[in-house]
Order: sequence, then C-alpha cells, then structure tokens
Amino acid sequence: MLAGAMTEQPRVPGYHVTGVAGVGGSGAVWAAQADDGDRVVIRILRVDTTSERTVLTQRCAAVQQVAHPAVARLRERRDLPGDQVAMISSLIDGPTVATLHTARHGLDAAECLSLARTLLEAVACLHEVGVVHGDVAPANVVLDSDGGGPRAAMTSPSAVRPVLVDLVPVPGRERGTPGFAAPELHGGSAPGAPADVYGVAATAVWAAAPSQRQRVREGLSDLLEDDPTCRPGARAAARALSAQTAPIRPAASEALAAATLRERAARAATRQVPARRPRRRGRHRRRPRVPVVVALVVVVLSAALGGTGWVMAEREAEPRPVATVHPAGSAQTLANRVVALTATRDEALSAADPVLLASVTVPGSAAAEEDATVLESLLATEERVVGLVSRVTDLTVEEVGDGQARVQAVLTQTSHERRTATGGVRSVPAQDPRCTELLLSRFEGQWRVAQVTPCP
Repeated sequence: MLAGAMTEQPRVPGYHVTGVAGVGGSGAVWAAQADDGDRVVIRILRVDTTSERTVLTQRCAAVQQVAHPAVARLRERRDLPGDQVAMISSLIDGPTVATLHTARHGLDAAECLSLARTLLEAVACLHEVGVVHGDVAPANVVLDSDGGGPRAAMTSPSAVRPVLVDLVPVPGRERGTPGFAAPELHGGSAPGAPADVYGVAATAVWAAAPSQRQRVREGLSDLLEDDPTCRPGARAAARALSAQTAPIRPAASEALAAATLRERAARAATRQVPARRPRRRGRHRRRPRVPVVVALVVVVLSAALGGTGWVMAEREAEPRPVATVHPAGSAQTLANRVVALTATRDEALSAADPVLLASVTVPGSAAAEEDATVLESLLATEERVVGLVSRVTDLTVEEVGDGQARVQAVLTQTSHERRTATGGVRSVPAQDPRCTELLLSRFEGQWRVAQVTPCP
C-alpha cells in the first residue's frame, strides 16, 4: 500500500484531479477530468519490484482488450515518480451494489440472478484474456444507467446496469473482501478464475433481500462449492443463467441519498490532526507521539442501540486527537480499517445479515457477542432504524503490541426513528458526543474488533 495515498492528490499529466471518488484497498480512488473532457477515476498503486511492474503491465494490456459493458474501461496506465503507477479508468458515476442494497433493503431474487449473469459475463471476458479480478464484491460493482448519461443512475432511470471496477490490483496482493472471498483464499492461495466465480455468487446472494436470499443461493449453489474444482467456469455459468434478464431497479432518490452518506464520507477530504498530550492511566508509560491523518467519517449506523454495540460510553469524554503509534503509516492503515469495519457493520445491521456482521468482529469476543445481541433485538422487535446518522470524529490510534491495537473516536448521533412492520413509529432523541474505545485484534490476517468500551 502506498503511504499517504489517502491524503496526497496525485499529479498526473493530462488530468485534473477534482476530488475523492471512493476508497479502495490501496487507498483513495480519485475523480479527475482529462484534458479532452472525459471524466475518469485515478487509482495510485505502488509497485515495489521489477517483476510486479512487468506483470502489472501485462495485465493492463490484457484488460484493455476487453470491450464489455459490464467491465469498466481501462483508459491507460501511467508510470509516476517513486515507484508509483497511475491506473486511469472511465468514471462510472453511480451507486455501488452495496449502496443500492442499503437503500432498497435488498433486491429480489430475479434481480440478483440477473446481476450474477451479467457479472459472470464480465469476469468471463477477463478470464479469456488471462486476467483474474481477485476481489468481486458489492463495493467493486458500480451501477450505471442503461441510458441517459452517467448521472442518470442517481436520479430516475428505469433500470441500472452493473459494471465491474477495480480491475488491476498489484500482482500478489489480491486478498479479496471478507465475506466474499472464496474459501481457498483463506488458506493463503492466490485467487484464480474459480475465486471470481465464487465472488460473483457471494455478491448476488448477499444483495438479496432476506426473504429472497435462499432462492438466490439455491440458483447459484454450484458456484458456491467449497472445492474450486467443482465450480463451473464463468462463461458456462453465465450461459446457464441466460434466461435471467430481469432489470435491476434503482432506489428512490431519498433512500439512495441516505444510503450514500457513508460513501460521501469516504470521499470527504482528510485532515491533519495535531498532536496533544492525552490523559493516560497511571500504569501506562508515555511514548513519542506522532500526528495521524484521519478522515472525518459520517456513517449511517442502522442499529447503534443506546448502551450497546459501538456506542458504549455512559458519560461524555473530551476528544483525543492524538495517536501514539510507530510508525505513522501503520496508524493510517488502522484508521482506514476502522472506517471499513464501521461501514461493513452498518451494512450488516441494515440488512440483518448475521454472516456479514460476524466478519467485523473476532469470533467469540465480547464485541461479537454484543453485536449478536443487537441483531437479535432488532429481529425480535421487528424494528427498523431510520434516519440515524453518527458522526465519527477525532479518531486516534495507539499500537499496543503485535496483533493488537486500540482506537478511540468521538461519536455524535442524531435523533432517529424506530419503525415496525405494522406502521408503528418510535422517536429516539439525539445523543451527546461520546468517546468510544475499540480494541482490535488480527484474525486471519485482518484487523477485527474484539472489544468496545467507553474511553478511560
């Protein structure tokens, strides 16, 4: 990963960067305009070795041979100073499948099977030129309109078209997205074509509304086989679903706007937080402090129930804009991971998805038990949380040892409603800023949340 990629706008001759388009595994994805007027996205990769650069160059040349409406067009790659490479692709200015799922509370089975067919056709085209995507997941599928220009998907088209993005990762660093990565990747295997097939199916099943999920899973069961040799190829699987052509409906504009809050937060400019001396427990020895660049994050927390889950403090605590961590780059990595975990948890609670929710926490931990209790409470009361927005500010990170870290952040929550299936509405007042401390531990190579407590 390129240190500083979240905060330093790239300078690529021939392109004017206009802002952050999103956040990927390698850092920020930048929106830009080319000198010829085309709107593009720029992703900056760091290539450490000659062999990585050679393979990346070959993959880019192969991807540029693909002409399919469900594959984002790779315009060019550009070598930059300092072992950096700019990947420049056409801008698909629409919501992701993850955002649409939140806005509509899941898609129907016919839409999900149609989504799977289209994505299978897309990855089949990549496989036929020797390229494996390696990370097919809801956040890497953007929904464009079938017509009417790039902004139509955000207004009122009759249907949206899935487009696979983030096509060329740094060779050897493909890890997939937890919850969508094929089982063989958990053992350290490099992703192959069968892993893409699995990712398509996992994405389609996840995108379904809870009442539709079993039907989608049954329709794609052979794509979800644990043994990669038992999965069909992408082209054969797409042919088997050739009758699945249902249009994918967009969300209502108000619902989509609420669902994109998290996405907009990721696009906000980051800021430098000055170092201050924090209040410490007496038994802790002070270490040298360094500033950490963190984003001002605004996320929709669909079920942050008072006194449980991620909002735990029973009293106000002053912000702590300090990180004691060695080195500063690892603090940025942890801060980015907290943003991603928060977004995943929000998505899981909004969809009442226990599998996705479990991917946020360490199995068997206090945080896992608390999240399970939150979800059970929502399911038992048949309540849906509407309009709750939490502002996460003054995020600070402290490394506390190998495989563990502590993160503190101040959360401010708006008033919101709890709605029942029978039409009942219950108002919940806004909560004052609360400082929350998260203990993170590494599990299967990824940071996950192990414990959530009030700040000391």
